[in-house]
Amino acid sequence: MRTNRFIIVIFIIMLIVIFPMTVKASDTGINPEDYAVGKIEQEDVGTLATMTGNILATIRTIGVLASVIVLSIIGVKYMFGSLQEKADYKQDLFTYVFGCLLLMMATTIPSIIYDMVN
Repeated sequence: MRTNRFIIVIFIIMLIVIFPMTVKASDTGINPEDYAVGKIEQEDVGTLATMTGNILATIRTIGVLASVIVLSIIGVKYMFGSLQEKADYKQDLFTYVFGCLLLMMATTIPSIIYDMVN
């Protein structure tokens, strides 16, 4: 098993070395001189604030749905697992709680800033 993994890693390294990554830049038709530095319009700020609020709400909703689904799966596995599996699920639950706290902080802090701006 280890030799197979080692061979795969060596093969991937060889591919990376043999086939160099190249980037082809093309003309996008954007001229930087077309954009004048000026004052920001109030309607632009309102549009940006609305879009930011929608994005934050979407991320929060998806995060809550994912949290509930994962918690349900861990709970069912915990109920039907053996003693050794229950110990493993407790470790998974710690990781889950840490991820939920991280998600909560990542969406709450920008939401507080968004509410202060509006």
